[in-house]
Parts: sequence; C-alpha cells; structure tokens
Amino acid sequence: MKKLFLIMMAFVPIILFAQAETDNDADLETEDDIVYENYLDDDDEPDEAESENFEMWDVSERAEFKGGDEGLNRYLAGNIQYPKAALENDTSGTVMLMFIVDKKGRIKNIEVISKRIGYGLEEEAIRVVRSTSGMWQPAMQRDKPVNMRFRLPIRFVLY
Repeated sequence: MKKLFLIMMAFVPIILFAQAETDNDADLETEDDIVYENYLDDDDEPDEAESENFEMWDVSERAEFKGGDEGLNRYLAGNIQYPKAALENDTSGTVMLMFIVDKKGRIKNIEVISKRIGYGLEEEAIRVVRSTSGMWQPAMQRDKPVNMRFRLPIRFVLY
C-alpha cells in the first residue's frame, strides 16, 4: 500500500510574488480558475480603505499566521485530506493560491493562480486555507492593520 505524505514547501509563504491589479484581470481568468468572492459579515460595511490591498513589501509588518510559517505548515499538513479521486488517479502537484488577509485576520478572495490539476486538489487547498480564516495577525502599515495579498503554494505529493 502506498504511503501518503503531504509536503509543504517550507518557508515558501515568505516568498511572495508581485502581481499588479488592473481592470483587465477579469479578462485573464479562464473557466478553470476557481474564485471565492469577497464575503462580508453582517456587521461589516465596505469602504474605500477596505478595498486597498498591500503587497508584502508595502507594509511595515507582513500578515502572519499565528505560530508563524512553521505553525502554518503544521496546520496545513495536519488538516489537508488528500482527495480520493486524486489518490485513485495517482495525481500530485502544486496548487498556488492567492488570497487577502484582511484587517481582522480573516481570509478573503481565495483564487487558484496556478494551472488547474483537477481531481479535487484545488478544492481541498481552498478548503483548508479558508479554514484558517481568523487565525492570522493582519499586516501593519503605520501602526494600523491593513489588508495584504498573500500567495501560498500547497504541494500534494504521493510516495
């Protein structure tokens, strides 16, 4: 019987990639992209400052999972369940996610920005990242919490 291991790329969450937001971003999406739209709690009201999303180099303190990168890797490894369809088809690969850590440490706008692998890997990566909502320290700029765009590779490997 195959042994199943999930390998998280250590310290890769530290390395974030630049991506400019433009009005043309919607034109770049394909039908294979999975996007979970922004959500609002009943007590939240959107405002102009809320829509500003900073990159890691634009903030004085970047958003961080409680427990740091090691804690995030431990959480993901302990909570990801390899999809049955991917096991049956010997499918592995890396799912690259992009999301916003908002001012309250919640996860918003989860997107798959890598090529689609299928067999439930993207959905599982999104599910487990969504479950971390509220477990983040928000990014800080001028001693105020701000939204920060975060990119996270999740690697699924069968041995």
